[in-house]
Amino acid sequence: MDNPIRQYVRNISRYTDAPLPFIEASAYWIVSSTLGHLFQMTQMRNTKMAPNLWVLLSSIPGRMRRSTIQGYASDIASRVLTEYFVIDHLPPEDARQKVESMFIEEGTPEGIIDHIQETKLKMYCIFSTEFGAVLKRAMTRDYEMGVLSLLSKLYYGESGQMLLSRRGRGSVGMRYIPPNLYVTMLAGCQEPGNYITYDSIRQGLLRRILICFVEPSEVRDWMEPLSMNSLEVIEVIEDTAGQLISLLRQIVPIARKSYGGKIQVQFHPEAMREINSFAKILEDRVISDPSDVNIYRQTFWEHLAKLATLNAIANLRLAEVGNEIVLNVMPSDISESRSLFDFIERKSTAIIDNLEQVQAKVTVYSIPQTRILNLLRQEGGRMRMSELLRRTCMLKEDFDKILQTLITSRQVKLEAKPEGVFVVLEGTE
Repeated sequence: MDNPIRQYVRNISRYTDAPLPFIEASAYWIVSSTLGHLFQMTQMRNTKMAPNLWVLLSSIPGRMRRSTIQGYASDIASRVLTEYFVIDHLPPEDARQKVESMFIEEGTPEGIIDHIQETKLKMYCIFSTEFGAVLKRAMTRDYEMGVLSLLSKLYYGESGQMLLSRRGRGSVGMRYIPPNLYVTMLAGCQEPGNYITYDSIRQGLLRRILICFVEPSEVRDWMEPLSMNSLEVIEVIEDTAGQLISLLRQIVPIARKSYGGKIQVQFHPEAMREINSFAKILEDRVISDPSDVNIYRQTFWEHLAKLATLNAIANLRLAEVGNEIVLNVMPSDISESRSLFDFIERKSTAIIDNLEQVQAKVTVYSIPQTRILNLLRQEGGRMRMSELLRRTCMLKEDFDKILQTLITSRQVKLEAKPEGVFVVLEGTE
């Protein structure tokens, strides 16, 4: 029988024309936000790493049903997390209020930290349907520059302090982030080029986020908005929540008896070799070519490891090792999470290449040169010149100047074929 992730993707996709990657990404987030906090990935380089997924759904507005998918996911997560606190002997109404306090839409660094200090919870979720506005303000307003560094700390469960003057009191106040918080993210925004800059890629936070970018050409067949399917959708939500609550009730007693109150994650040797081999490939790419794309991808192995771990949780792959029960991540967990991961990895080049694409005079050549080289790599090292020009969104006179620079530096060459002129990366057969 399929696990809750597979079942949810299959069942909810019958009643919405949202892109399948959005549905699948939200399904992994649901498992991460409801069950992931009960596990610890101690075999990672950072032994405090947890399977806390940060997902950003990105597309044109309206047509892709981002908010709809986020709404389904939050409904399921809220029901399961409410049950978690009820298991912890909290009255249902108090449990629901606690779950509401877990969701953080947006705010200044001070406001977010104040909320954490006031609620004193161990788990939170960054949940925003318009996260692009948060990124935009963080990039342009000094007052909110600390949002990105704060989010980076929350991702890794790191503690931190913020010293601020107390207006009208003449003294200095301290805001404190407690350690070992478990924070997930499910957010949405329009096309990433509207908000993300090259500097933000190198800042680090965006490398921690799985950006699930769906282009207009990838839209599914349109479904009628008025239908008789509303009850079926509710049934899917309730069934998925019920499956996860059943898993929760099995996992919680085991976690409480485990070291540190969390079940340790162990990768099967073959699964470990696959993740490590992928990490080495990413490392070698950055060393040989520290381009924005390769810098952005360098921690993608972490995403693959987390997705595989969440798949193992959904499959409840528990085993007894000595006196301890652990979660086994198998090679099949990696392969089952590949459909989503490969889609996101494939789109990473397009995300970087589409940053700040404007039809204007080019005055700085390094970024457009990188864009041309990345497009060629994405297409196997060879592209028709007219198509390459179209994809770069440059004026032809600027394109010709930059292309000539790349030819002179022996990074690319031209090949004339009966079907047209092609630009080819040097070394491409």
